[in-house]
Amino acid sequence: MSVTQQQIADKLKISRSLVARALRGHTEVALSTRQQIEAAALQLGYNESTNHNARQLATSRYGRRLKTNTLAVVFPSMGLSPRRMPFFAPLIEGMESAGETLDLDICVCLMRAGKLPHLIQTRSVDGVIVLGEVAVHIDAIRNMGMPVVAFQSSSENAHSIARDDRKGIYQATKHLLDLGHQRIAFLGIKNEPTSVLRLEGYRDAMNEAGIIIHDEWIENSLSLPVASSESYCNGCNKCAACLGWELLRNKNGGSGKSRPAFSAIVCHNDLVAMGVIDHAQSDGFTTPRDLSITGFDDVSSQYHFQPEVTSIRFSRQEMGAGAVRLLHQAIEADNNAKLNHLIFPTELIVHQSTASPTMQN
Repeated sequence: MSVTQQQIADKLKISRSLVARALRGHTEVALSTRQQIEAAALQLGYNESTNHNARQLATSRYGRRLKTNTLAVVFPSMGLSPRRMPFFAPLIEGMESAGETLDLDICVCLMRAGKLPHLIQTRSVDGVIVLGEVAVHIDAIRNMGMPVVAFQSSSENAHSIARDDRKGIYQATKHLLDLGHQRIAFLGIKNEPTSVLRLEGYRDAMNEAGIIIHDEWIENSLSLPVASSESYCNGCNKCAACLGWELLRNKNGGSGKSRPAFSAIVCHNDLVAMGVIDHAQSDGFTTPRDLSITGFDDVSSQYHFQPEVTSIRFSRQEMGAGAVRLLHQAIEADNNAKLNHLIFPTELIVHQSTASPTMQN
């Protein structure tokens, strides 16, 4: 019989997941601990290849897939590690916290050239959490017999977990209406499912208030800004943060230093809102004195941005943990569990970027 990681863990009176991380050389495991585990593995005669092959053979005899107690979290390629990005870092922390509680390893992977990471292609994980709109990849993973959770999007073919985008933007728009704004613009994102839901939330609030919505108040033809750990936008000169203000202003009677028809803008998220505030200020319009702005995600403070953006908050840590728990339940049910679609609540957080309009609309 080959020596297992669990036997090493039992000998040292530690968790199996800690043994697994140490033997894979994970840097978060202290050097002294890693050396102790490696010494115990050597003493017991542990062999990674033999151990894996023996377990695979044993499970295949009974028509079951080898469990690795490892989950993959797949992010779209963004040019920067998601661990360094203010929006994604708390999500990963929540996932890893839940993984520790459930004795699971969490592997963060990036999608490259539209291909699934090698860990998934070789079925070296028990299940996958996928971020982004990747229906083809979700189907491919399910065809491998692995459970999958679609994160921040809905899918008819997979478990899913998301926040209430429609309700969140409704809350932001209603906040502006309650302040006295009536001419409220909306700046969304093209080809973005969440932006469709957020536009519906904007329309819900405007219709509820009995305000006619004009097409020129809506702009959703731009892309998301590419953020880093230091900046909300890389200055591409084509995304919503770069061009959103200019397009909305020009569509609504403003040009140069002239005032546009609207007094407030509901933005897709904080990254877009920060770009609009900066560009409007370059044209002489100060937030919130001349223009009230709302965002989504509540991350502007992490960029040390002023004025801090009135935004929609949801628990990214709890959503990350919830995704891991949901995937773990599907794995334990042997991928036969009824598909679950969880929606996390949102709340309005009022900061410094909104105020009552200075002129009657």
